[in-house]
Amino acid sequence: MKINISSLKRGVVTAIFGAAMLIGLGATTYAQGGYGYDPYYNGGQRDSYYGTQNGSHRKQEKRADKRHQKAEKRDLKRHQRDERDYYGNDRDLREHQREESRAVKRHQRNEKQDRKRHQRNERRGYDNGGYYNDRYDNRRNDDHDH
Repeated sequence: MKINISSLKRGVVTAIFGAAMLIGLGATTYAQGGYGYDPYYNGGQRDSYYGTQNGSHRKQEKRADKRHQKAEKRDLKRHQRDERDYYGNDRDLREHQREESRAVKRHQRNEKQDRKRHQRNERRGYDNGGYYNDRYDNRRNDDHDH
């Protein structure tokens, strides 16, 4: 069985060219985020045509907000119990504590709305630089001046 030199050369050149193409395509795919580990987007795995995350990031944010809000409620209850122990349980104190409770509920409702707005913008592809913008920061700071 004789092998022609030109056929051998053509086969080697074709193999080298094919390997270069595969390496080039792999690098392009990697640069576009097709491979690799990105913990924010669940290891690079996307769940829809548009490449959005699979929801685990949003679930983590929601759980963190719930823990934060439970801690705020617990701290408010402890604070109000201490106030009742120190000042007694008269009518003015009860009204003051009702207003504190309303303020915390309003604050938590605003936080929840801001988280939902943030996640909605995130799904749509907007980068709003975090949960809150200046307009909402000012409102929140006013709620805590009591």
